[in-house]
Amino acid sequence: LIVFSFLSRAIKNGIPEACAAASLGIAVGEGVSALFLMAVYLKNRTYGNFGKSCKRRLLSLSIPAAAGGYFNSVIHTVENSLIPFMLCSFGLSHSQAMSSLGVIKGMAAPICYFPNILISSVATVILPAVSYASEHGRKARIRYSSDCLFRLCFTLGGFFAAFFCSFGKEICML
Repeated sequence: LIVFSFLSRAIKNGIPEACAAASLGIAVGEGVSALFLMAVYLKNRTYGNFGKSCKRRLLSLSIPAAAGGYFNSVIHTVENSLIPFMLCSFGLSHSQAMSSLGVIKGMAAPICYFPNILISSVATVILPAVSYASEHGRKARIRYSSDCLFRLCFTLGGFFAAFFCSFGKEICML
């Protein structure tokens, strides 16, 4: 909502202002989110000794998640830098390469990544159930949830692969 409210005012002033407004909106939104989480933490924290085993456990969960996020950011940065560079090396001008990157990222990638959005959403929703089952030692429940997720992934993947192979030209023309 913050990004949209900033964009609605800045879009009239041109693309550079709109990009700055979007970046500012994301930063403000993240700040509001951090303040909200801090308020929830302060309201619900328990007083007492925060033992070493709890700290180790939190770090063992948070460090891999944070490292994965940082690695993802690095990969996306390299990808966004490398695509125009390689397009230029194959004969396109810098402006043509940047235009092609915009077409790829703005039009083609969302269509190709659409199945991933569905699967990621289901995986995000199923994560608390798997965490709960893991916490209580219910390995059969974890196996069942994982099997269901894998079946869903393969089914959706096969469906969308067949759909894109069958209607790829029409989707591109559209």
